[in-house]
Amino acid sequence: PPLEDARARADGAQMIVHARYKLDLAAKAGDGPEGEALRLEAFRILAEASLLANESTDRRREALRIAIGQMNSVPKTQVSPWLAEVFASPALGPAALEQLALSAAQIGNMQAAEEVRAQATLGLKESIDVLLAREDVVGGIDSAALRVPLRMVTTALVAEMERAIEQRGQQQFIGRNAQLLYRAIPSEKWLASLEPSLATRARKACIAIATIADETDQALALLDAAMRHSPSEAAAFADHFLAKWVGRLRPAVEYPEEMMMFFSFYRDAMPMAPLTRGRQRRNLDRLDMLVAKLREGGIEPRALPSIVPAFQACHARTEVYDKPDIERVFGPFDRMPPATSAGLAMTMGGSLNGDWRSRDVMKAAGVKRSDGEIAQIVDRGYGVAIELIDSAVRQRPDAWNLAVVHAALTYDRLQFKQAQKTAQDPVQANEYRKAAFEAFGDAAARYVAALNRGETRDDPGVHRRWFGAAMGTAELNFLRPEDLPKEGTLQDDQIDLIRRSMQSLEPEAFDRHVASFANDIEGAVQRANPEIKPRLVRHALRVIGEHPAGASLRAMEQLYRDLVKDEIKLRLALDGADQVGVGRPFGMLLSL
Repeated sequence: PPLEDARARADGAQMIVHARYKLDLAAKAGDGPEGEALRLEAFRILAEASLLANESTDRRREALRIAIGQMNSVPKTQVSPWLAEVFASPALGPAALEQLALSAAQIGNMQAAEEVRAQATLGLKESIDVLLAREDVVGGIDSAALRVPLRMVTTALVAEMERAIEQRGQQQFIGRNAQLLYRAIPSEKWLASLEPSLATRARKACIAIATIADETDQALALLDAAMRHSPSEAAAFADHFLAKWVGRLRPAVEYPEEMMMFFSFYRDAMPMAPLTRGRQRRNLDRLDMLVAKLREGGIEPRALPSIVPAFQACHARTEVYDKPDIERVFGPFDRMPPATSAGLAMTMGGSLNGDWRSRDVMKAAGVKRSDGEIAQIVDRGYGVAIELIDSAVRQRPDAWNLAVVHAALTYDRLQFKQAQKTAQDPVQANEYRKAAFEAFGDAAARYVAALNRGETRDDPGVHRRWFGAAMGTAELNFLRPEDLPKEGTLQDDQIDLIRRSMQSLEPEAFDRHVASFANDIEGAVQRANPEIKPRLVRHALRVIGEHPAGASLRAMEQLYRDLVKDEIKLRLALDGADQVGVGRPFGMLLSL
């Protein structure tokens, strides 16, 4: 019978048949205007059939099931009023939520693009919002019949968020799926209706999805709500946010800088905002605000594992940390926990011997600084880092690991000043250098003794920094030919002292340390300039000896020897006739 006759008789079965027919026609018509019109008409028929008061419950549920499957294909303005009527029905409300839950469970198994799954997840979330907007659920869902399907929908939504966080959490671009899932974040009323374990998982996922969508202020608002709702888990929530924020601020480099401008035109992604000085200041303000809230709640923010990496990520790679910024987040230097001040000092030491003085990094970031300006900020940075490690050493004077960091920073600053020709009197500089090497040796002896007694874990960095100092810089970066050890010098003596110190380890510990040392040297060789490589390898092999871990370095040394012996030739030839008069000019050609 015609559709109008079926409507007149309130014949749900025939109306469903007409709806299926139009859906078949829509599938053949495709995604164009004709197909959209047919799908919309089919949805309207199904919505009408599901609300027929005199139709059987099974028939109404069948229409309901098919209509829910079409919700993402029709305008939201058509869906929301219908769902409001469905949830108002004692018979259809639980059935609709159950069907939504079944649809949610299938999202994870969909062989579809991320954006399609995210769109389906958003559609489910908007459907639940219609239910929660009802006056009879103002305080949340209490009915057991509704709680179970709501749990299923939430689990599917959170799983999709967690998948996006894992796949997109450290990418340079904000994926379209992250933007859609950000819109799918459940309301506070929704979260309050869940059991505690699922609510905690959902809150963490929501905080993370807002963070990777570059909606930091919203992520902080969600974090604040989570900490107020579960004060006992405030520290875990805060550290979770900080870890995800670090990934957002310091994304993995996926594309060369010169390619970045082309990707900003992609429809399904947009670039994250660059870390300008203004944004850096706003990020530090956000971190300061979070620290203050944690302290108000009785939580020590400096104990969070991600607080130092977050502080580091708030800065652009070219910006040295200022003392006022450090103190407003971590407190005065003299009252800072040794672990925190040492962690910051070590972080600064690596950057002072890396990005903060690298002309290539400055150029890539679009920062224009003269050599004098770079030297000034690096020297100021060394002053702050040394002040930090001094504070830690004063609180724990017997800690060998702090002594190593202190020796490394003071030595590197001395070498930096010497390279800038701003060092003090050479005799005094040599005394400082001698004291630094003695500090390295003393710290290494204490470390070896503690390790042999089983009182500490392996820290190969002790001997690596000592060796680096002997080469000219404790971090083995920016090595200069004139700084490398010469025979009979104080630096040259350190090589044998380092080997003897390592040999005093227990045999198994010795093997681990030599393997780690060899691996570090291989990395340093790759970074070093060509004229540095052979001498660096040769000195490293004085420490490693014939240990199997040094096989690659021994092969490198043999290659360098072969190049010098057989491949690289210095040629001298006359330019012109070989007979010239006395006192007459002649030419020679010198070449490799």
